[in-house]
Amino acid sequence: RIVSRAFEGMTPLARHRAVYAALGTLMQTDIHALSIDAKAPEEEQ
Repeated sequence: RIVSRAFEGMTPLARHRAVYAALGTLMQTDIHALSIDAKAPEEEQ
């Protein structure tokens, strides 16, 4: 789970793209699969 103000106003797809962009080449070399739960602070329960 990732909670960040950076996700405010972003669609779920845009949030996933932002996480993948932050991981860079790790997704191609070191990480096989990833489950993403990205939320803005006001969405956190």
